[in-house]
Amino acid sequence: DYLARRASGSGPNNPQQPGSLNDNAGIQTLMSEDFGSGSDVNDIPSWDEEGSDSDSSTLAKSPGIGDDSASPDGGRFAFIGRDEWICRTVNASGASALSLSFYWRGDSSAEGSDDFIVEYNQGSSCTSGSGWNELDTYNLNHTSWSPLTTRGLPTSLNNDSSFAIRFRVDSNSGGEDGRVDAVTVSGTAVNVALENTDGDYFFIAPTSADMPAIFSTIGALVCPA
Repeated sequence: DYLARRASGSGPNNPQQPGSLNDNAGIQTLMSEDFGSGSDVNDIPSWDEEGSDSDSSTLAKSPGIGDDSASPDGGRFAFIGRDEWICRTVNASGASALSLSFYWRGDSSAEGSDDFIVEYNQGSSCTSGSGWNELDTYNLNHTSWSPLTTRGLPTSLNNDSSFAIRFRVDSNSGGEDGRVDAVTVSGTAVNVALENTDGDYFFIAPTSADMPAIFSTIGALVCPA
């Protein structure tokens, strides 16, 4: 009846329309890691590691001197040994325009053929042997901490709930190591709680508590009387 009256021109002309998903979108941090503070930890919390998570070839390392000096972020950093990697999955549901930022440094013992590699994997786990895509590769013979490095992530990762970010060292000898700190993934994401309570009747994954407002709005549109 409502649609018939609208078609004949006798229905309400301007029923209230839902708002936009972009009403409450903004730059948000989707993942942030500074590896904590204090003494060395072999098993880096929240990260997968090449081989055994409990050995010292990858660890959250307390800063020291020389190649192990503190990063600009301070506190511990991730230490990655020869042919090792650290990896973490990221939930970017509802987010786009993703970027990855970090500090990194290499080792004074490294040579021109040794690399520090940043890569991502969509649709596979951290331990997958395939599906890795190179985001950037740096020569490992970099003997000071980098400025904050920021790289845009491909649009194929937008709204992906579980893609993997991996930092890997490809070196010829032991003692040619990589380090990374202050790893952050950001994106333009919707604040779900704010969107669901801003009164524009646009809901994301509405709960039973949202239903009275939803049905009240639908009722007013479909049957104004």
